[in-house]
Amino acid sequence: MNAILLVTTICSYILSVVVSLLLGMISKRLNPNGLRIGLALHGSFVALTVLALLSGFPTGTTGPLMLVAVCSGLALSGWGLRNTLLPLPLRVYLGSFLLSIAVFIWSPSLLFYTISGHFEEYRPEHQVHLRGNHFLVEQQSMLQGTPGEGGYKVIRKFGIYNKTLTRDLHPRAIPRSASLTELGPDSLRIDLSYDDGSSESIQFRSGMKRNRIERRTKAAR
Repeated sequence: MNAILLVTTICSYILSVVVSLLLGMISKRLNPNGLRIGLALHGSFVALTVLALLSGFPTGTTGPLMLVAVCSGLALSGWGLRNTLLPLPLRVYLGSFLLSIAVFIWSPSLLFYTISGHFEEYRPEHQVHLRGNHFLVEQQSMLQGTPGEGGYKVIRKFGIYNKTLTRDLHPRAIPRSASLTELGPDSLRIDLSYDDGSSESIQFRSGMKRNRIERRTKAAR
């Protein structure tokens, strides 16, 4: 996904959430015919999206159609849920678009890659278990590049919440395994192993600058 499409996807989604909230707040004062027109347009984009996917059209065609279909459904969801004149199945259908907010909270990149039609390009962040609830996790931007190029961070998991202990660690390759051998209030040390059989130790002190991370590398026996 390129930067322009990513920005368009993010802005479209956020705008749809805002429109949904506003329409839900003023739904009692709106003409019900407006909702029917909106549903007809939404249904047209859904049909075009399905037709394009079944016909094997390229992502450049199906992506924008899918984005408009999802965002239009999300924008109408607030109005639809407040409109008691709509059949229950249709209200449930529109309400299901609000579930995307949960996906956004869990993984924004997964949501944006999916609704823009680029799900096949989505790559989950690489993570390695260190010990207990500590993990070495890849730092990713929305524009996902080569695995590991953005560096890694050390996190402590608390259920669905994570606490970052330190970030911007740059192993020389994608680690196969890792262990947290030292963890203090102002320092930590990680021993890394790679696919070629070599290993590396990275020691980090919170009071140090990023470019002063100490490394000790040793070849495999």
